[in-house]
Amino acid sequence: MSRYEEICAAHEWRVPQRYNIAQDCCDKHPPEKLAMIHERFDGEQRTLTWGELQALSNQAANLLEAHGVTRGDRIAVVLPATPETAAIFFGTWKLGALLLSMSVLYGDDGIAHRLRDSVPGPIVQSLPRRNWFPA
Repeated sequence: MSRYEEICAAHEWRVPQRYNIAQDCCDKHPPEKLAMIHERFDGEQRTLTWGELQALSNQAANLLEAHGVTRGDRIAVVLPATPETAAIFFGTWKLGALLLSMSVLYGDDGIAHRLRDSVPGPIVQSLPRRNWFPA
């Protein structure tokens, strides 16, 4: 048996009974610490602290919950890469819902296939695309 095979055979997964990635990756950070520097396509930069991202993700979770999203629901997200999109991701996870992150780079057919296959509840999308997906 090779060293790699020995290591694989000895490995054990220790997964907690309950785990929330949003708590682990977002909420545990000090609010005043820098979370992200977002640069738009035109070069404009925006900085966000963890406190700002935590507040945005709480707003996203509250909005999704107000629309009936609960633990285990599938939420499709088709948005450009922005801090608000990150907040939607964290907000989805805070509720225990499943995130289906979809890039416009998949193309219309690729996104349509993923939507048919995954049968999500809500689809979170930008206003310019509001009529892009069937209701």
